[in-house]
Amino acid sequence: LAVGLLALAGLVLSVLLWRSHLQVFEGGVAGGLACSGGGLFDCDAVAAHPSSFIAGYPLPLLGLQFYAFILLLALACACLPGAERRALVAFGRIAATLALLFDGYLALVLWFDVGALCSLCLATYAVNAGLVLVLGAWDRALPGTPRWSRLWPSLRGLRGPDAEHHREAFKLAFGALAVLLLFTLHVQAILPFAEARARGNQRLGDLMLRLVSAPPTIDMRRFEGQPSLGPEDARVQLVVVGDFECAYCRSLARSFGRWQTAFPEQLRLVFINSPLSSACNPAVPTDLHERACWLAEVAEAAHLQGRFWEVHDTLYRLPVRALGRASVRAELADLGLDLQRLDRDLASGLPAQRVRDDLALCAELGLTATPSVVLAGHVLRGGMSPLLVDQLMSVLIEAPKEAELP
Repeated sequence: LAVGLLALAGLVLSVLLWRSHLQVFEGGVAGGLACSGGGLFDCDAVAAHPSSFIAGYPLPLLGLQFYAFILLLALACACLPGAERRALVAFGRIAATLALLFDGYLALVLWFDVGALCSLCLATYAVNAGLVLVLGAWDRALPGTPRWSRLWPSLRGLRGPDAEHHREAFKLAFGALAVLLLFTLHVQAILPFAEARARGNQRLGDLMLRLVSAPPTIDMRRFEGQPSLGPEDARVQLVVVGDFECAYCRSLARSFGRWQTAFPEQLRLVFINSPLSSACNPAVPTDLHERACWLAEVAEAAHLQGRFWEVHDTLYRLPVRALGRASVRAELADLGLDLQRLDRDLASGLPAQRVRDDLALCAELGLTATPSVVLAGHVLRGGMSPLLVDQLMSVLIEAPKEAELP
């Protein structure tokens, strides 16, 4: 009963986590100034981090599969006889232990790379710890439970004194593999995943339809003179409106950066500052990101030294909690920037004026959401999942040459 209740709790948490992913990547920030606010507990920043995906597959859906498997295991234990039950409980204990170890790895990655944790993720860690304790106690209470070393199936073990345990382990391994495979094949029928695929496909389809049939809403020549990376005649030209403390902007920078590295001649990136701080942005009512204005000015000062994109990549690589002035200056020194010139340029007010010019341009063009992406004169507001970015870039870059963008 305890294992079943914990599995149900894990299923609920996985659905909530997936809903959070949907809010982040499928329009949660598209309505206006609503980027992640930072702090110790920041589920949005965690959802935007690449560690939330394995091969483009969101971790909440993997968690959904795992807890569904544990729930099936608990139900099977109530029906199976002694030998099968003993092997099944031991197998579940191993699965829960591996899941808890993976949780520990994720927590370390999030703390040192993102600088934030997710309360829902911590709740799933607690569920997994509970599963380890309950399954471990159940395992020890069953008579004749095999040792850990006997749980792994081997052909030699089929002829030894532990043949029964090895046979059960083989059956369980193949059964678990079959269940997970079937679950994966049919997971598209599950509402959250089907909803995500439908939203993502609709968003991608709407954008491609606009690119083909609708006139551009923004003249891309308006962004001339902005920091850019890639040839001016690149096939795909993207303008990213961002904030160096924004989790969604960080996700976009990493995703587009991968494609720019893979296709340097086909993609041109342009960056526009839009810090979400009332210290420099009159459109923001609060100081949502207290260091965002200074970071934008630092990037513009680096641009005066011809080093904008190195600083851009460094600021988005650092966890948000490591974006203090001392740590950023240390990183800039490691990059080889002239810090004395940087300080002189900052004191001159020119970088601050460039940031104000960016904000005025955003206001004029209606780029009020941070982040926003302008592609061939068409605006896509809000965060995008790495999977959606990959789909978009695959269509734009890897399509036949005759299918040129307008």
